[in-house]
Amino acid sequence: MKIYLLLITILFVLGVKCKNPEDKIVERENKNLRNLFLLIAVRETGECLRVETISSTSKKLTCTKIPSGICNSGELLYTQAERTKRTSTFNSYIDQFPVCKSPILLSGLLSVSITSASDTEKINSNNRYESISSCESLGFTSNTPILTKEEIQFYQSDRGKLGVYLDTQAAKSPSLFVTQSSITESKECLDSVFTSEEKWILESIRLGKKISSYSCQTGNSSNPPCDRSW
Repeated sequence: MKIYLLLITILFVLGVKCKNPEDKIVERENKNLRNLFLLIAVRETGECLRVETISSTSKKLTCTKIPSGICNSGELLYTQAERTKRTSTFNSYIDQFPVCKSPILLSGLLSVSITSASDTEKINSNNRYESISSCESLGFTSNTPILTKEEIQFYQSDRGKLGVYLDTQAAKSPSLFVTQSSITESKECLDSVFTSEEKWILESIRLGKKISSYSCQTGNSSNPPCDRSW
């Protein structure tokens, strides 16, 4: 019996040692793939709390459904790479829909300044970001529905920023400062570039049917979570 067990042990060891190298490569790749899927899953979970220092005695809390993977001060900064990407994206809209040229130029989104090094340092020192399980778990509440994870990511993107401008302009009435042609061009561009679902999100925010974030300020609110020290 002992000899039998010894033979089985030897065969097992040899089997492991003689394992095909290609199998080991496949096994390693599968492990890396599992780890990647796990990382993606973690980055897509949770929500985002921003704690902004207003003064030595007051902080502003802003909470959104932005997932953990992009919960950072990047939303407050504007880099050269982001400007290049925005310019390329908006130029593609103009190429496809010439009516968008004037509204895009008038939006001012192509002339936004790059965040300077000093401003970046100030932003990072005055803002702290925390990944949390949910805004509601901290005590945030509202009678108005908040944008979902997918909706807030669209809303804060370059596409969303342009959509906000177009939707706002298209809803205006002609005046001394707003011409009928600019209203018409904004509406045509909006209808050409954006889906019905995206236009519904933009309209819901404009009409107050949805909110993009929860917010409160310590020292000015007795409601949670601003009723305690941060």
